[in-house]
Amino acid sequence: MHSCESAIMIGSLIGAAIGVCATIVFVLAAAAPAGALWRRHGLWLLGGAAFAGAVKAGPELASCYAAAVSVAAAVVIGLPLLALIATAASQIGKRSVK
Repeated sequence: MHSCESAIMIGSLIGAAIGVCATIVFVLAAAAPAGALWRRHGLWLLGGAAFAGAVKAGPELASCYAAAVSVAAAVVIGLPLLALIATAASQIGKRSVK
């Protein structure tokens, strides 16, 4: 990578992929907790991809890359999580009134 912009672009793509996979793992783990252990191991592959991207970015661009990965993963995980929390709160409220 030659500039901070390219590190941010690659970092945001990898962070979004990690966020999507983590969200899928969280939803599947909630749906079937008994078989959730094998799903978590797929995240190690994405963690390795994030680490490889950091090594490729080099020490001078690592801060740009790390910030992009962190922000993208937080946004992609956070938005569906907020929707799931709101849905769960609504269901709890409806069931407790009856």
